[in-house]
Amino acid sequence: MDLEVTSLFKPVLSKMEDDISHPAFNNLFLKYELSKNGDLIVKRNKRGGGNSFSLGANLFLEGDESSKSEYEIDLSKVYDLIENGKDFSNKIELMTDSVVAFRKKVKIRSGEEAGLNLIISISEDINEITKNLQYYKVQENVKRELGIARAKAEEEARYLNLTRGDLETYNMILPYIMHQNPMRSLYMNELKDREYRQSDLWKYGISGDIPIILVTVQSANDIYVVKEILKVHENLRVKGIKTDLVILDYEKSVYERYVKDQIIQEILNQQIGYLQNISGGIFLLNVNEIEDENLLKFRANIIINSSRGTVIQCIQEMEEEYKKKLKNIGLEKQRKSGEIPKYEAIKPNVDMEGLKFYNGFGGFSDDRKRICNKNK
Repeated sequence: MDLEVTSLFKPVLSKMEDDISHPAFNNLFLKYELSKNGDLIVKRNKRGGGNSFSLGANLFLEGDESSKSEYEIDLSKVYDLIENGKDFSNKIELMTDSVVAFRKKVKIRSGEEAGLNLIISISEDINEITKNLQYYKVQENVKRELGIARAKAEEEARYLNLTRGDLETYNMILPYIMHQNPMRSLYMNELKDREYRQSDLWKYGISGDIPIILVTVQSANDIYVVKEILKVHENLRVKGIKTDLVILDYEKSVYERYVKDQIIQEILNQQIGYLQNISGGIFLLNVNEIEDENLLKFRANIIINSSRGTVIQCIQEMEEEYKKKLKNIGLEKQRKSGEIPKYEAIKPNVDMEGLKFYNGFGGFSDDRKRICNKNK
């Protein structure tokens, strides 16, 4: 069996806000080159001169370290080349919209297996990048490192008392924290009429500089969701991902705070009480004690409504709601009017068939001007 395997990723090598504010300008400072070993090297030049972080990458086939991979850095070409099965250009050019794409042709006989390794190394030292890429060209070294990484992950899970379900929850919520959450559009339209500033969060001790996970708790029956999200927050912290976990308590009673007491008890049970009210920690607020709960909803990266079930169930429900919204885009006006708009065909103001050399699409008029029938 002959296979063509393609890998693709977009190098940034700068802060996320720099890439979001002006991606084309940000890409102008990326410099591509090919090393002697056939590795693709991406450098980011500082605006004031000198070099910052660099990246090296290559796609290796197990047992075939000598063969070279095709590569393409022009994003405008790569999808067309993949779709039509054309060869990559293997050219280094200055791009305002660049990617790192590799292609490897693999032959697998019946009953055999083949391993492909996409190796990416990032460092301030080019020599270290080259050394790492050469090291991981050996499949035994890859297997050894994967084994060490697996053992480390299992040890961390035991230390944090994480179950398989906890890890699944962590993996599901992580993309919505690390990247822009498109599901925020489900409620952002309702909140956009008022301007919410980051400084409005400071009165609650929340800086707004790092991602915010907002959990709304309606009753004591939802404490199991708080327990879930506390484990997720702790796992993120161990991985070096700082987030502010804001728990919004909707309990109305002023004198008997059963929900608040149980949340505090759960925090103490997990021995993370020292994380309360600090940056990258846990903030417990009551809806009756804040001026506007919509401020927190507006600034949060993701909202977990504990009344919807577990964290995974809550995210899945939001995803389904968001997918339905995508399908209905452009149909709102049609539903209001009750009919699909009809578009009237534009008729040409000349006798098309009277044109010279008329071919069914257009021809030439007497003043030798070419006229085309755009409706064809």
